[in-house]
Amino acid sequence: MDPRACDLALAAPRRRRCGARVRRRRAARAGPCGVDHRCAAGSRADGLGDAVVNWRLWLTVALAVAAAAIGWSMWKGPGDDALPVVGGRADYVLEDFELVSLDREGREAFTLRAPRLQRDPAVRTLDIATPLFLIPPREDGSGSPWEVRARTGWVSAEGDEIRLRGDVQATSTDASGRPLRMDTQRLNVFPETKRATSDVQVSLKQPGFILNGHSLEAKLDTKRVFLKDIKARYERTP
Repeated sequence: MDPRACDLALAAPRRRRCGARVRRRRAARAGPCGVDHRCAAGSRADGLGDAVVNWRLWLTVALAVAAAAIGWSMWKGPGDDALPVVGGRADYVLEDFELVSLDREGREAFTLRAPRLQRDPAVRTLDIATPLFLIPPREDGSGSPWEVRARTGWVSAEGDEIRLRGDVQATSTDASGRPLRMDTQRLNVFPETKRATSDVQVSLKQPGFILNGHSLEAKLDTKRVFLKDIKARYERTP
């Protein structure tokens, strides 16, 4: 027998010594290399059983994780910050232009000047870069117009709503001819009704007077302004 192939062969029993009791066990049936095949087969069977159990366990876990991920995705749905999908390319673009918009009765609703405008053909809205809007005074011609500037502007398809965002500044004069200025980051203007609203902080300034508040409601034709949580500050004028 090749000793290299039979490293696990059973050793030959030693000679019995006097006074020593030897309790012999029934020898296991060994194969060519002295290995008990019953034990080896049992070990292989146990290993195979463990492998099958482990495979089934991992498959069950993987399916459970996949089902949970799909359920979470379906429950959550699209994120609140997802942007609406609108049309593709603009159907026309204007640069360095002046545009006069008329209301339903053919009167001037506003005049718009800007370096760039593009129109979305799917929803027929206008997106404007650094716009300047001129809102005319009341119908009888009294009062003064409003000049409204912002970083970006948006005009509805009907032209009855203007949304201004970023460093919004609106200037005019009151009934006494004193300058009037409003500063905010968000302003919605409704030209046909000569109304403006804002849901963020607004600063209203006149010579010697500063008014801060939020939740603006303004009548542009009468120059009446309503704010909440008002804080007033008076300053000396030269």
